[in-house]
Amino acid sequence: MRLDYGAAERSELEYGLIHYACADAAYPQNTHFLLHPGLQPSMIELLAAIRASWDIPGPMAELRTSNLFHQLMYETIAGCLSRSGKSEGADRVEEAIGYIQAHYMDPITLSDMAARFGIGSGFFSTQFRKHVGISPIEYLIRFRIRKAKDLLLMSRIPIRVVAQSVGYSDVYYFSRLFKQHTGMSPSRIRPGGRDEQPRT
Repeated sequence: MRLDYGAAERSELEYGLIHYACADAAYPQNTHFLLHPGLQPSMIELLAAIRASWDIPGPMAELRTSNLFHQLMYETIAGCLSRSGKSEGADRVEEAIGYIQAHYMDPITLSDMAARFGIGSGFFSTQFRKHVGISPIEYLIRFRIRKAKDLLLMSRIPIRVVAQSVGYSDVYYFSRLFKQHTGMSPSRIRPGGRDEQPRT
């Protein structure tokens, strides 16, 4: 397909153009694919993070940029799949995702989320899993861990403060969750980091 883009006068439109090479010989070179993932706040955040990471020199920043790009592709394709099979509960799930992404630092429970839509926890969880592939609480945990990982990689904020900023008052519980989802402790994931006991 032909790639056209532009903006009218006095438009506040922003766009990001990312060029990438696919190593798989099954995909022809110089081919474009049109994808309609819908409005996904997480994609906007990922694009901003890619832009910020791209300006940082060094191999660790390159690795981080590559990781962020793969996350962006996952979110894009997942959004397309979700839109193609949209059903009655899809809008509810999209709203729940938006709520999680806006309030991940607050205490959130499954029953709280279900009550927002006036439905039972079990039914809400089933609908969420059907459209996203994981439970609402697992999505919340993964989103929090991703936010924490960004903070740990881009700043020297103490681990205790990072834990609190993503919704965990217990730094030991946060450290266990973080290692479970990333394979590394919060202190180890930092550039030049080494394992240490989290401070309370």
